[in-house]
Amino acid sequence: MPTTITDSTRTNPDTRESALSLQESVIAEQCWWFDEKDGIILSEAPLTAGRLIYKISERSGSALKIGSKILPSQLFSNLKKIVFELDELDIIAENFGFDRILQEFTVVTREGAELIFSLRFDPTANTLPAVAELLRKTPLTAVRRLDLTVENKIYLKKR
Repeated sequence: MPTTITDSTRTNPDTRESALSLQESVIAEQCWWFDEKDGIILSEAPLTAGRLIYKISERSGSALKIGSKILPSQLFSNLKKIVFELDELDIIAENFGFDRILQEFTVVTREGAELIFSLRFDPTANTLPAVAELLRKTPLTAVRRLDLTVENKIYLKKR
C-alpha cells in the first residue's frame, strides 16, 4: 500500500513501497511525497484520505522541507519496519503519527487501540514478535493502549 506523510505532508500513490506521506500540525497543513528508501522529501503532494495511501502525521511540529530527511536513517528504517510488519500481524491502522523529538511512532488501530513504538530500537528483534504473542491471547478490542517505548517491555492498558 502507498504511504503518505503530512507536515502537514504528502506521498506518492503508486505503491506502498514507493512512497510515504508525513503530516505535521502547522498553521497551514502541507503534505509531502518522500522517498521510501531514505525518507528524503521529494516534493509537495495533495492531501490524502482513505486507506490506499498511508498518511503519517508528524506531531512534534518540526519544519520539513524538500531535500531534507523526515527522520535520521536508523529511525526511518525502524518506522518502515513497523508499518510493513503491521500488515503481517493483520493489524489495520486508522491513523499513524510520529514524534521526531521523542523518537516515537504511534498507531491507532481500527479497533481503537493505541500502539506506541520507540523508533530507537529495531522493532523486529523483540517488540513485534511480543505484540504477535500478546495478540494471540488478548484481542485488540480489549486493548486501550500498548506502550512499547521501553526495550524488552510491554505496558498494556486494557479497556
